[in-house]
Amino acid sequence: VYKVNIVEIPFNFNQSTYDNYLNNWDAHRQSYGQLHLLNIEYIIKSFLLFFLIVISVPLFNYNNNEKYIQIYFTFIFISFNIILSFLLYISYKKFPFIYPEMIVRVIPTRFFLTQSVIGYPIIISLIFLFWYKILGHKKKNLLNYFFLLLILAYSISHHKNVSQIYLNFVKNIKIEKKPSNEEIFWGKIKNIESNGYIVTSEKTCYSTHAKALKPIILCPHSIDYIPYIPKLAEPTKQILEEIYGTSFNKPPPKLKIGAIDGLRDFAIKFIFEKKTFDEWNILSKKYNIQGLIVPSNWEISFEPNIKSKKYSYYKLKNN
Repeated sequence: VYKVNIVEIPFNFNQSTYDNYLNNWDAHRQSYGQLHLLNIEYIIKSFLLFFLIVISVPLFNYNNNEKYIQIYFTFIFISFNIILSFLLYISYKKFPFIYPEMIVRVIPTRFFLTQSVIGYPIIISLIFLFWYKILGHKKKNLLNYFFLLLILAYSISHHKNVSQIYLNFVKNIKIEKKPSNEEIFWGKIKNIESNGYIVTSEKTCYSTHAKALKPIILCPHSIDYIPYIPKLAEPTKQILEEIYGTSFNKPPPKLKIGAIDGLRDFAIKFIFEKKTFDEWNILSKKYNIQGLIVPSNWEISFEPNIKSKKYSYYKLKNN
């Protein structure tokens, strides 16, 4: 149970602040202010799927076979969806002003882009079907080798995801062992009595909340909640500017890496390191901040209260 003395930050919805978020921070709806740019890779994937559906339809025998009839109508639905969602995608990219704010919130481009991702299994299946019809039973081993090569190529290109899946599997195997240095650190943070918020970085946000069960004032790398709760644009701006020292109207130029609607650690590190203990304490009183947790290699201007190889906790005077 959190014991937090919440200090309300008075704010009202500010259209200008909200527009600044959409134009300068939002990755999904405005592409960081470069909405006119087309994602050629996803367009190619979607129309590859459309092309494979068109040439694969004649390969099925639909005569009084309920299963194949269902496949046929599924193919028709997917084909129409590709064309219609592409028209929606292009119109939003070129004429975004015709769309009301409520439609913009649900990210119109995703109706087209998402299907190019979930279309992968269908694309692979159709390639298999097409090859199988052409090569026949005699070349079945060749098809098996092809798909083994496909799995290998995917694993290599996504080696970080594959290795993380393996590590998570290993971690779930119940083997009695001594707690790691980091587990001890988060255990100590968890046992601290909560009487205020914790300021975190990109790398420490999740663990502070999920492992230590401590309330955080903001996850700096993820502020994509604003389109769903527009009134939070103003307090988010205030926190980013006063605590994280970042202009809301002019985000760091290196922000545009992946679909991240927020601050990376490289943009936070220098700001945090130059703040003095007194400056932190002024912020702690205003925002009811109990402390901050950042990577241990950051050179904060005062000594940490709890430290591990990776992370450090700095207590602040918030009363």
